[in-house]
Amino acid sequence: MTTHPVSGRTSPLAIAAGILMALLLAVPLVASAQTPIPVTRLAYSAKFFCGNSTPGGGVDPAVPSTGEETVIEVHNPHTVPVTLTIKWIQDYPIYQILIPPYDVTLAPNEGLNLDCNTLYLPGCPPVCGQYFRGFVEISCTQQVKVVAQYKGSITFPSIVRSASVAKKSSPPFIFFGFVRHSATFMVGDDVMPSGDKIRHETTVSIANMSNSIVNANISIVSSTGLVTSFVKLLAPNGFATVTGADLPPATPLPFVGGVTVQYADIGFGALLECEEIIQKHVISGRLTGGTSMSVVEVQPIPIRQ
Repeated sequence: MTTHPVSGRTSPLAIAAGILMALLLAVPLVASAQTPIPVTRLAYSAKFFCGNSTPGGGVDPAVPSTGEETVIEVHNPHTVPVTLTIKWIQDYPIYQILIPPYDVTLAPNEGLNLDCNTLYLPGCPPVCGQYFRGFVEISCTQQVKVVAQYKGSITFPSIVRSASVAKKSSPPFIFFGFVRHSATFMVGDDVMPSGDKIRHETTVSIANMSNSIVNANISIVSSTGLVTSFVKLLAPNGFATVTGADLPPATPLPFVGGVTVQYADIGFGALLECEEIIQKHVISGRLTGGTSMSVVEVQPIPIRQ
């Protein structure tokens, strides 16, 4: 400590500095608790559609029937072989792991095509040939190129004039011991004055990147407040989705709002990876039918164990 050259008294600044140093020495170091869990694999989660669907599940020929087809292409850009682990997850009308994980090895610069015809490789379960909606999860230890191509066709009396798919990550925010992700949520048809419709369908995908169970509270909100809230329990390296089916049955459509995913922060930062996937179709009633196509690059999700 320094003293005043004349009076010999300790200066206030030196006293404050000494108190601060004593406090710092008294606080134990907790840097180890903040060490992030290492990334062991990369997972590519791609939305997948196959088959024909009619709104409400009816068979009325006057109601537009949508035919959907997805093609997922994987490219190994490395000079060494890469082994992929592929898993098929159905999210409608029920959630289930339709095909358990299986491995496919790609040679250097080799590509892999997964479409509605090769959907059920390496075997065909009982639901083969029926409508499939869900996700394809492709994981590996090295980064590869994954592109999803979506093709839609619509029958009488409408036509899809354009279609687009938007996908983005929802970054985490820290709030008083909790981690929160926020995503845009749009569901239903918006009828234009011309009679055309803009149809939105949103899927919020949630991946647990840790080796611990995460108890996440899901809230769907609108401009007037909370619409519904529920809990999703994610197993280690587990996966879940939030879709329009999670809205209460009496919710008016079209719905525009948001989804928040909240869980306790245990000191490792973000343990969940949340992404929102929004599909937008512009439907016109002036023609008898048509097709549309869009392409989106699937970004990797780090898996931590």
